Amino acid sequence: MKASIVTIAAAALVAVCCWFGWGAYQSHQESSLALSAVQASTVLFERQISARNEDGITLAEYSSRTSSALESLDKEAGKLASADWSRRPADRDVALAFIDECKAMTRLASARVRLMVEESNAQKAYDQATKELNEATSTEREWRHKRFAVASDDLIATLQKKIDVSKEAKGKVEKFLAADDAVKIAFGENKGLSKPVADDFRKSISPTPPEKDSDAKS
Repeated sequence: MKASIVTIAAAALVAVCCWFGWGAYQSHQESSLALSAVQASTVLFERQISARNEDGITLAEYSSRTSSALESLDKEAGKLASADWSRRPADRDVALAFIDECKAMTRLASARVRLMVEESNAQKAYDQATKELNEATSTEREWRHKRFAVASDDLIATLQKKIDVSKEAKGKVEKFLAADDAVKIAFGENKGLSKPVADDFRKSISPTPPEKDSDAKS
């Protein structure tokens, strides 16, 4: 009888250990999947934002890379959404939020690049129209002034769009950094955005320190 009780107890203990062992394994697998998506998304995002500084890259090439990066980020999110999350749904949610913010910042970076090119073109057109107006003869002045007015309106409209995007950017960057902070809390300080990239984004929304008065007395 005692032997039977011992056998049953041992079997129960083994079953419990196996259950906890399987649970720990599942938990690890789910956490690893979430972290893998975070790291892959980080590489995609950081590679994309660095592309804007490449010499000779055209707007068309940059736009094409943006579309490709967004598609890849969607795939990473899709992997998480299609997996079974019975143990670590919080890790999935952190990863998905981070991917969403990577996509938002990728779109913001693309909008800024397009506006930069648009502003450059508008400025060139305005400068040329100004030059032509200044050099116009009396018979040319009227139609050259119309051309100047159009170029001036285009430049003002482009600058206004740039201001609007800049106003919206601060809140978007704050959300992005908050998502990255959540990643670091969930998976470790060395996960998510690299320190130089995160620092650059923090600096971009930091208030500009007031200039020191050169005439101030020490």
